[in-house]
Amino acid sequence: MEIDKLFGLPAHPLLVHAPLVFTPVLLLCVVLLVLKPGLRERWGLPLVGFAIVLAGLCILAAGSGEKLERRVVETALVEEHTELGEQFRNIAIALAALTAAWIGALRYGAGRAWLQRLATPLAALVLLGAVTATVWDVRTGHAGAKAVWKEVGDQPAPVGGEGDGD
Repeated sequence: MEIDKLFGLPAHPLLVHAPLVFTPVLLLCVVLLVLKPGLRERWGLPLVGFAIVLAGLCILAAGSGEKLERRVVETALVEEHTELGEQFRNIAIALAALTAAWIGALRYGAGRAWLQRLATPLAALVLLGAVTATVWDVRTGHAGAKAVWKEVGDQPAPVGGEGDGD
């Protein structure tokens, strides 16, 4: 899904902030549910919902990025950001599926030994997926920030005149 503009502004810089914040929060929630099995009954389904929302937000961010990419100068930094963003979107989708499988195995595994045996490996995969998603979140955001701000950061600070605080 591609959204071009929000409130008259390019949508991508606005949409990317949700995955940027939600991904490490999801990681913390996963760690909590892995370490505290007593919380899984109450918080398992909300965790699945949160993972699905994150995947949806990553899809929106990637789609809006594809729209924006068509309007900016193609550079190596933009290309790196685009590739990482596409990978991050795919990781988030896989993480949502793994989270649903893990919680499903926990909720519906009673009386099904094969399903109960899957719960621990699925928990490990969800934890690994959440860590990977967080790493890609940071890498993608950093690459995007470099693509936008590198030239500005390379410029010398203005001396004298307006805006120098004097």
